[in-house]
Amino acid sequence: MLKAYAAARFFIVQIDVDMRVLLRAMAADPTARVTTEKLLALVLRESIEGVYRVLGDLQRTARTQAGRFADFVEVDQLTAAQDAYKRNIRDIAEDRPFKETLVKIRNEVAAHMFSDEVGIESAAAWVVSRSVMPKTDDAMFNSLIFSRSIQVLRALHTLDEALASIRRM
Repeated sequence: MLKAYAAARFFIVQIDVDMRVLLRAMAADPTARVTTEKLLALVLRESIEGVYRVLGDLQRTARTQAGRFADFVEVDQLTAAQDAYKRNIRDIAEDRPFKETLVKIRNEVAAHMFSDEVGIESAAAWVVSRSVMPKTDDAMFNSLIFSRSIQVLRALHTLDEALASIRRM
């Protein structure tokens, strides 16, 4: 039980730190957007899918735990926290084109710059598409990846606060 709980909390903190570092880097140097935005897309994709995995594992463990830590978390409160998180990012989860774009960025730009199917074209197209973007300090506010990252950060913050309060001592 403790392992699943710690894994969920660690995952949330790690995603939070990664996103904040990348958002600050994007704000500090608008010319670095070509790099920061693709890495932010990678973290954003992982956060959207990964939270469901770690919460699902925590939920399964909490429901089946026996012995000393059987009541470590309030299962009803955990379910409520999961439901609130899902509501907070529902529009992202239901935005199929956006999620497909994140997968494409992950597979063809951020994680693998060269692939057998598309060669280097996707990575080159990414660089070109970002090079024509405005280099002003406020240009990042027009990025869907930026705005969705802020939304996920807020949802993760709320979720983390809820997870901190569901423990029974």
